[in-house]
Order: sequence, then C-alpha cells, then structure tokens
Amino acid sequence: MSYVNMKEVLENATIYPNPAVDNVTISFGTTIENALVQIVSLDGAQVASQELFNTSEISINVASYPAGIYLVKVTAAEHTTVKKIIKE
Repeated sequence: MSYVNMKEVLENATIYPNPAVDNVTISFGTTIENALVQIVSLDGAQVASQELFNTSEISINVASYPAGIYLVKVTAAEHTTVKKIIKE
C-alpha cells in the first residue's frame, strides 16, 4: 500500500461505538500491515498503546477507563491520524 493510500485509510478509519462503555472497535476497511494505536487522555497521559500487524480491525477494552474524552492516535507508514472517543 502506498504512503498516500495509507494516509487515506487512516483518515477514513471508523471508531464504534462512540460513545463507548466497555469496548471500542477501530476499523480500517483494509488490512494494515504495521501500525501503532495509542489512546491518550486530554491531559496528555498515554492510557494504552498497542502495535498492530496484518489486521483490518482492533477492539480495545475501555471498561476500566474513567468517563471522559480520549484521543485515539493511529500511526502507520509515517502517517498519523487522531480521532476522538467518548467513554461513558
């Protein structure tokens, strides 16, 4: 996958359910060979980090996170996108 296509894939990734209670799923619509997913609180603290290999979707358990707004940062092929999730 080219770098330009990867940028589009990351920007078009969907996160559901949002707001979330127990789990949140990030779907890329195509297989990502290598990526890093980080969940960061609004105060900048990294809450979770997970490397992805050859997957099109990831489910993250957020049940233990305090209610609030978090940023999901996904980096792949030198491109990064940031999306917001709400934890109820």
